[in-house]
This record gives sequence, C-alpha cells and structure tokens, in this order.
Amino acid sequence: MGSVNYTGEKEFLAALARRDRKSFDLLYDRYGPTIFHFIQKCMLVEHHTDEVFKMVIAEIWENLSNFQDTKQTFSDWVMSLTGRVIHRYLKQKPTETTAEGQVDQTSLFLAKEIINNIRKKSMVD
Repeated sequence: MGSVNYTGEKEFLAALARRDRKSFDLLYDRYGPTIFHFIQKCMLVEHHTDEVFKMVIAEIWENLSNFQDTKQTFSDWVMSLTGRVIHRYLKQKPTETTAEGQVDQTSLFLAKEIINNIRKKSMVD
C-alpha cells in the first residue's frame, strides 16, 4: 500500500476521523498484518480468513467514530473489534468443520476468550 506517514498517533487518528484515504492506507499497512495473523490463529477453517479480514477492515472504517481514546488504545480497540467480528462470523457458521473434522466451535471459544482478555487489559490500563 502507500508509504504515507504521520508524525504521531494523534495525527493519524485525526486523519482517520476525517476519512482521509491516505490514513486508510496507513491503517491497512500498520494493522493489517496483525489483524490477519490474529484471524488466522482464531479460524480453524483457513479459507474463511480472507473473508473475515475484509469484514474487519470494513468494520473498522465504518465504526471509527465509536473509538474513544480515553477508554483504550487504538490498537486494543482494533483487536477487540476484530475479535467481535470473528465471534459474529463463527456464530453464523457454527457447524462448519475443518479438513480434520474439527468443529469450528473451538475458534468461537477462542475468539470469546481473546475479547475477554482485551477487555480486562483495557480496564487495568
């Protein structure tokens, strides 16, 4: 993606709030690999990873106005939102199985645990 760089997190978040296209590219560059890896860890059925990744990026972009930097870091908010998207996705497909025959309920449980851990961390910080 682009090579745009903002001098600080506040400038980056302000650009995101303005829906600046370059800030979207930077969002993708900064957080995309972490989000994708997180989704891969949660999904037992690998072919769903790309679909969920696209859903997460779209949901972040659509819900930027819900981010409150006084409650948690942007990174924590992104990962919490990612966990919620994974959870919602897996609830819609609870009976799908992997090639090994494992029910994707394990991923659903893992997504719930990760969301809870992020919430606990946010409360402590």
